[in-house]
Amino acid sequence: MTRHAPIASALFGNKSPMSVRSEILKRSKKLFTIAAVLYCSGATAAEPLTDQDRGYVVAVVATLVVPAKCPGFEMVSGALEKYGDQIDVDGSILVAIVNAMQLSAGQTYNSAMLIPEVTRVMNEALDALHDAITENQTIECKRWGDFLIDRGLIKPK
Repeated sequence: MTRHAPIASALFGNKSPMSVRSEILKRSKKLFTIAAVLYCSGATAAEPLTDQDRGYVVAVVATLVVPAKCPGFEMVSGALEKYGDQIDVDGSILVAIVNAMQLSAGQTYNSAMLIPEVTRVMNEALDALHDAITENQTIECKRWGDFLIDRGLIKPK
């Protein structure tokens, strides 16, 4: 008995060597088929976010938080999409942010639209922005308000 026998036994039970060989070939064919489909479809692992993408995530989070936490500001309709286009960020980033926000709020979301790194950056930005505004609302609201107004994302009420 080889050192791999316990593993083989767990995978294939007490099957004969010929049936085990047949099972391995079937599994190999399935694995090859899956690999071929993924290769041909162009599916790849998610690429890391660029600095531009991260900055966009932070700007979107701030655009959503500042009007809610700081009096005197409101969002500009359509500004998030427009800003993303201006700085050449893929539209999937905004979709991922929206779904991550819905997840965070306990609302219905589409898990297929989530991008793990976008969710991480969004959560970090939410925490940092919340802490900054809680610590010094007047200064942080002014600082973030000016930043977002300059980019056309929010406007004074």
